[in-house]
Amino acid sequence: MLSVLKGNFGWAKKVHATAHLLNAVIFIAVLLVSLSSIPVWFAFYKGIISHDLFQAAAIFLVGFVIIALVYFFGNMGLTGFSWKKAFRYLWELPLFLSVSMGLALHNGQAVWEGITGKKSPFIRTPKYNLKSQNTWTENVYNQLQIPPTTYFEVLLAVIFTLIVVLSIYTGTYEMLVFHVMLAFGYTLIAWTSLRSYVFNR
Repeated sequence: MLSVLKGNFGWAKKVHATAHLLNAVIFIAVLLVSLSSIPVWFAFYKGIISHDLFQAAAIFLVGFVIIALVYFFGNMGLTGFSWKKAFRYLWELPLFLSVSMGLALHNGQAVWEGITGKKSPFIRTPKYNLKSQNTWTENVYNQLQIPPTTYFEVLLAVIFTLIVVLSIYTGTYEMLVFHVMLAFGYTLIAWTSLRSYVFNR
């Protein structure tokens, strides 16, 4: 990011590039919140965090309401308002947020590399010339090696799924919705990634 700010670009481009990158910092924030929710849940379960303090922290749910309203009015502005679309939004929003949470690790890594200026290789989108090769899986641009982030996504999917099960078993429902969304998001992303790599083999 510093290279962009110090580069020979116009201020409009610098502001646009900085805003675009900082906007994606939300993925790092989601990743940190999801990871920190593990010890917070455990501390609440063990009674280290009082129930009153935990309830007082519910004020931060206002941020979730704001995000929901932003996406709602943005969606209605593009497609036009109707009660059918409004009701569909009620189940599409949790699904969208769950997938966004599941992408937090992968996108957070990309954002961090952008902030720190780490250069990463350009991976070309595969172009499949099936006339000159037997199968599309032989294409040189296909990545067959599973990246480390995918294994971490699998680990997080398992951890949050276990927390969901333990929350139901112990009757600790205060963070259940949040952890269900995390478990679903990381499981979906991890399964999709693993399936794509295995299928490409």
